[in-house]
Amino acid sequence: MKRKLLFLVSMIILLGTSLASPTYAGFEGTIMETEPNNSFEEAMPINDTDLFGGFISSEDQDFYKVTVPKRGELFVNLGNLGEPSAYLQINSSVYNEAGELLSVGLAYGSNSNRLVVSPGTYYIHVSAKPSLVGEHEYFLQLAYNEGTITRLSGEDRYETSVKLAYRWALSTYEVILATGENFPDALAAGPLAKKMNAPILLTRKTQIPQSVKNFILDSKPKKVTIIGGTEVISQDVENYVKNVMGLQVERIAGSNRFDTAAQIADRLENQFGESVAYIVNGRNFPDALSISPIAAYEGAPILLTESDFIPPETLDISYNYDDFFIIGGENVVSDTIANELGSVIRISGNNRYETSAQVAEFFDYNFGDYQIGFVATGTNFADALAGAPLAATFQSPLLLTPSEYLHEDAKYFFEMYETPRFEILGGKNAVSENVENDLRSFIEQGEFSR
Repeated sequence: MKRKLLFLVSMIILLGTSLASPTYAGFEGTIMETEPNNSFEEAMPINDTDLFGGFISSEDQDFYKVTVPKRGELFVNLGNLGEPSAYLQINSSVYNEAGELLSVGLAYGSNSNRLVVSPGTYYIHVSAKPSLVGEHEYFLQLAYNEGTITRLSGEDRYETSVKLAYRWALSTYEVILATGENFPDALAAGPLAKKMNAPILLTRKTQIPQSVKNFILDSKPKKVTIIGGTEVISQDVENYVKNVMGLQVERIAGSNRFDTAAQIADRLENQFGESVAYIVNGRNFPDALSISPIAAYEGAPILLTESDFIPPETLDISYNYDDFFIIGGENVVSDTIANELGSVIRISGNNRYETSAQVAEFFDYNFGDYQIGFVATGTNFADALAGAPLAATFQSPLLLTPSEYLHEDAKYFFEMYETPRFEILGGKNAVSENVENDLRSFIEQGEFSR
């Protein structure tokens, strides 16, 4: 049926996404459904640029179809126009080309469904419950956001940490300075950085890189927290921040890396009210990299240990926690340690890349639908550690890969979770163009090349 769609400006509700929302076509430009459109075969072609309208009753059903060229996100926005009695009785269902149901959404005045889609044709079915009385107006609008790949990198690890900071924390009260020459301090600082909404900036021992200075000047923080003692970040650096930059300075430093991690842990409180800590090898970084975004998101500490015994500093603070996750296999953190801690879950793989995928999969109940996949090299620590608070901010996993190609475990994970967007941490020497091409193939073809 073809009738003029009547509705008020106040009833047009913008599509709710974190991405740019499309502009409604306007009252006169609304495209009305064309009957017959009562089956998959009769589905009316629509697009993601116009506003469509129609009428529905308990005896009617309307089908629409849209073709998407690449992997991305499809938002289906169905609105019932001003009739409260119909709010719970009109819904939209989305099907793929094979006729398989993908999603169902009710029109509570306006409702937006998000789906991750591969290249192909999709069908939107608008229907009403048998209890719906009379004929009711609705509007339908789609938004399609093509999958993207973004690379965050600088000339070196220090500038890369700055690029990551600009991505999520330009205006901040506090920044964290950690050495870029070793991993333990930046690793343990990840949860504190997220808690304080403070980016981790990497620095040299005796001098702050110019790119880091520039970020501090741009972001205008009031405070700089230095992680580690003067043997990793010198007193000269602290004096420069205090006396030249005019900022408040706090230094968190223990007698060793284990003590520093314990002191950081003492400042954290798990946002879910759980008494949980993560245990990683304090001498080796690969397995530890993947847990940093999870711990940062939860506000849970990362405690460091030797491979075959718990250092006294770690043991002392471990009594504050009831449950522990050990990241890495028995060669990295022994069963002796697991037995001493008590309530332990171990997450590990055959290598650092499988471990990162295992960690991301295990904690998907906290992180949701993984709209962004962060990718970093597993052969160095700097980019992944500086990027951990960023990944935590977007509730997204961090997958490790060799520099030359995207690891098979990362491919499997992204396929399983249908990840539509990717952010590569580091330059092409850290994560090569081959990895970027693998991700692009996934976006354009809906599957990885193998």
